[in-house]
Amino acid sequence: MKALLVLLFAAGCSFCNIDHDAGSAFMPENDLWMEDTLEGEYDITPQDFEERMDEARKIYEAVVKKHGGELKIVGNWQSPTVNAYFSRSGDGKVWKVQMFGGLARRISSADGFSGVVCHEVMHGLGGWPHYSRQAFQASVEGQSDYAATSSCLRKLWQDQKEQNAEAAKGMPKFPKDRCDAVWKSKEDKHLCYRIALAGKSLADLLGELNGQKPAWESPQLPPVRVTEEGHPGAQCRLNTYLAGALCGNNLVLDKIPQNEQESAVVSCLRSRQEFGARPECWFKAKI
Repeated sequence: MKALLVLLFAAGCSFCNIDHDAGSAFMPENDLWMEDTLEGEYDITPQDFEERMDEARKIYEAVVKKHGGELKIVGNWQSPTVNAYFSRSGDGKVWKVQMFGGLARRISSADGFSGVVCHEVMHGLGGWPHYSRQAFQASVEGQSDYAATSSCLRKLWQDQKEQNAEAAKGMPKFPKDRCDAVWKSKEDKHLCYRIALAGKSLADLLGELNGQKPAWESPQLPPVRVTEEGHPGAQCRLNTYLAGALCGNNLVLDKIPQNEQESAVVSCLRSRQEFGARPECWFKAKI
């Protein structure tokens, strides 16, 4: 039966235009699309789907243009695909982000969907560490997660003070205390809350792949010996999303960090900050 469903989906989804081999995916390939349906009520509407992509497009089209590229963020609400992709054209000039309704319908918040858009854009702009196996330069998964919350979501939402304040209602104690310890102004704390909650919605979805339930307060994960390029586990990614929300060293968008020294300037380091450093469950620092 599963094989039949896969065949039917492949036949009916030729319009998806997914460049699987050409880029980086938000999450491991999965069969969650088999559970998707256009029927029902979701935390994101087709209008939200388009507006969240437009929100990122308006800011980052100009940024990518400065780097000699053309950013194309394209969405397909009808597609059941539970993933998102970043790729570049053969000449490197077209930076393509592909978003799908199947993914949006699985996330428990529209803010989480914005987090995925940011993750994909940051594959191009997040800087070092980069994939070693890609034909084009792209930030590894953990770095894309980190830059999504430390830089992209912060830039998207920094002026949305009313929406950010809503995140303070019922904010869990652990991330709230961390945000309060790092950020001084009420507005910055609210923004930190909102970014952290967006990250939690993504980690919850990622946990569905292997039955994990990522938690704010979790035992320390074992450190890696070398920086991981692929998808970290759901708990590690939650830790990364929160770390990004706590780091106040934003990326300078006119320069993509090419090495550890350049990346250190726009990241938080354990030697300098109590909170906000890239978690050692995927990142191995050399300096």
